[in-house]
Amino acid sequence: MDVTIRKATADDTSFLAWVMLTASRSHCRFGLWEQFMGGSEKECLSFLEKIAATQLPHLFHYEVFLVAEKEGRPVAGLSGYDPATHGLGMYAKALAEIYDEIGWTRADAKAAFHRLLSYGACMPAEVPGGLDGRERGGRTGGEAPRHDDPASQ
Repeated sequence: MDVTIRKATADDTSFLAWVMLTASRSHCRFGLWEQFMGGSEKECLSFLEKIAATQLPHLFHYEVFLVAEKEGRPVAGLSGYDPATHGLGMYAKALAEIYDEIGWTRADAKAAFHRLLSYGACMPAEVPGGLDGRERGGRTGGEAPRHDDPASQ
């Protein structure tokens, strides 16, 4: 029953997509990625596999993951990153790398971030490497939510 821990590689993106989707759901059937994508589980997994392999590293990139293996098969994944260098701002930039591949326009990305306003409203105002108030929905307390596409900045 030996378990080994190793750094994730680009070959792990399919497994990491499942890890990220499962983690976002916690104990629920529907999670952040379904909300962001506005699509099916299959679409979310395909998107997560692509976003995990962008050229630009970020908090969902395979380079920030460790993989636990048992009998040569991945059984768990763990992400750890510096938000100042791999945070949400870097994710927003990396997302633009795969627009064509997933058939998105900037308007689609804006709509996806808009669907996450309720999540962004729960984030602290100051997060190193994070999105600024406009990208988190513009909430600084009592303000109506609004959104600007972080990928266009």
